[in-house]
Amino acid sequence: MERKEQTGHICRWMALGIMTAIVIVGCTIVIGLFEWRDRKEIECRNAELHQWRKNVHDLNLHITELSLLGEMVADWDSTDVNEYHSLRLEVNSMLQGIADICLQEDSDTICHLLAEKEQLLLDIKDAMQDLNATQEKLTAEVPRIVEQNKTESKRLSAMPQQAKPKKRGFFSRLFGKKENAVTTGNRLTQTEKMLTNLNQTVVAKHHQQSRKVVEILDSLGNRNESINKQLQRVISIADENVDKGIKVRERQIADLEGNYTYYYIGMIGLLILVFFVLFLLVWRFAFKTRKSKEETRKVMLTVTHEMRSPLSAIKDYARKISGLEDATDESKRYADLIVDTSKGLTSMIDSFLVYSKLANGKATVKERPFRMMDIAEQLKMEYEPFAAKKQLELSVSNKADGVVNGDKEKVLTIGRNLLSNAIKYTGKGEIVLSTTYKNGVFMLKVKDTGTGLDDKQQKQIFKEFARLGNAVTQPGFGLGLSIVKNLVSLMKGKIDVSSHQGLGSIFTISLPMAAAEKQNVEPIQYRTKRQDSFTVIAIDDS
Repeated sequence: MERKEQTGHICRWMALGIMTAIVIVGCTIVIGLFEWRDRKEIECRNAELHQWRKNVHDLNLHITELSLLGEMVADWDSTDVNEYHSLRLEVNSMLQGIADICLQEDSDTICHLLAEKEQLLLDIKDAMQDLNATQEKLTAEVPRIVEQNKTESKRLSAMPQQAKPKKRGFFSRLFGKKENAVTTGNRLTQTEKMLTNLNQTVVAKHHQQSRKVVEILDSLGNRNESINKQLQRVISIADENVDKGIKVRERQIADLEGNYTYYYIGMIGLLILVFFVLFLLVWRFAFKTRKSKEETRKVMLTVTHEMRSPLSAIKDYARKISGLEDATDESKRYADLIVDTSKGLTSMIDSFLVYSKLANGKATVKERPFRMMDIAEQLKMEYEPFAAKKQLELSVSNKADGVVNGDKEKVLTIGRNLLSNAIKYTGKGEIVLSTTYKNGVFMLKVKDTGTGLDDKQQKQIFKEFARLGNAVTQPGFGLGLSIVKNLVSLMKGKIDVSSHQGLGSIFTISLPMAAAEKQNVEPIQYRTKRQDSFTVIAIDDS
């Protein structure tokens, strides 16, 4: 009762510990999920910061491209105008995209300055076109005037000559020549006037247009300077904010790793503590159980040893009563029952002693040469009377011939337990004992026509103190097959079971044994005593 209470107590503690461990593991999983969520948020924010930095870099590239395109304003056509306008709108959109990491006012200012710059560039384009048109007009007008002058000269030369004037005096001729010079001079003066008028008109317009271009260029320079300052300010603020954000995220990651590391250490520490407490409880329970088993074993060994002498005395007294001349048949029958019961108790005590040695690792294999045929013959001589008593037929197929090295007594113990169980659980039919030897393996097989075993029972029959349903009415501790299994394992063999409920069972034992010389076999002494209709054999194999 106390043992059951201790077992229940330790089971409750184990259940509590396992539940605590499950809770701790669950908390650790939840903490891991929270950490994953926080890391995801930080990673998303870092990706956003890196995207902003990329946007700032792309903004620089687009503004540089915009400036390079503006440098070629003198050669612009309608396609270039549209391209510049589209690029400026794209820059405006990019400026609005980084407004979250800089001042919105600065972004709007740059957009306004870029729009003014575009208008100034268009004005420069128009002024340069006007200037070029004026230059082209000058270039085209001068040849026309020269050509006109040539035409007029040819016309005058082709006119008929006037009548020769009267001969005048010296002074008259002198004045006549002067008249021709004045006529030619008049023609040259008219050409010069035309060129002068053209020059004054074109030059005045050229100067006016040049002044306009200079004024526009001055305004454009001021706009470029303002744009550069504002852009530098925006980029500086954006870089500063991005760097600050990255540092904040790095600090958050460090804090996150530190905090969650403490959480994990705490959970692992709790889990280790729980398992340590469970280990102590289990170890304490195992220690108490082992100690209790050891004490029980010592008590049982003491009791069994102490019972052997009284049982031997009881058997001797019963035999003496049965051998008295004046003993009645009834007294002889009771004496025989006492002897049989004493033998049964002695067999149970011997089984327990063998099991104790095997369980405590004190059993050893003592290999000696022996004849394999002696195994089947010996077992037949011992158990044929018991089989006959239950009206069972014991058949022996002894095909193992030769001498091998092995522990004969342990092989006999295996056979005795198998035959004892077969006789005990077989109501009618036959029991077959067969032995063979092949390829260094000694095989012992016991077949019966008893109650048989189902699959579940076959898994339990080799356990210590196993008492199946069909063994309730049979005497014994339930150690026979456990002893068989331990002996087979000790001798490095194997055991196979084939059984069907209601059809009987077949137990096959395979033991590796090396062949030995026949002359080394020690003689076996048999001591027998006749009792009723069968012979009980004691073996001295020492």
